[in-house]
Amino acid sequence: MGADRETAESPAFYREQEQAASSTAEKRTLQRLRKAYRHAAPFDPRYPNTNKTKYCWSNFVDFQRCLKIKGEDHAPCDYFKFIYTQTCPQQWREKWGEQLDEGVFVARI
Repeated sequence: MGADRETAESPAFYREQEQAASSTAEKRTLQRLRKAYRHAAPFDPRYPNTNKTKYCWSNFVDFQRCLKIKGEDHAPCDYFKFIYTQTCPQQWREKWGEQLDEGVFVARI
């Protein structure tokens, strides 16, 4: 599933990958991801309040962990990226990106 990050954020990407998928589990995962990109970030019952700071933070960290464990080419990681780009302010994302580059990010990844 080698694709650049911008291409991997579109539902068309997941539709193409779904058609090429070999297993049913992979097809189901790709179907869920394609549907997730139709709307804004879905409701998460772990964060029912209007303050979505924790929701933003946990999805950013989950995305970084997924990249570390599964690698850049693992398309399901993009779900976490979609959520944190929808819920986190740009300033936070830039700051956390800089902290990751400098090796001083506070979360264990």
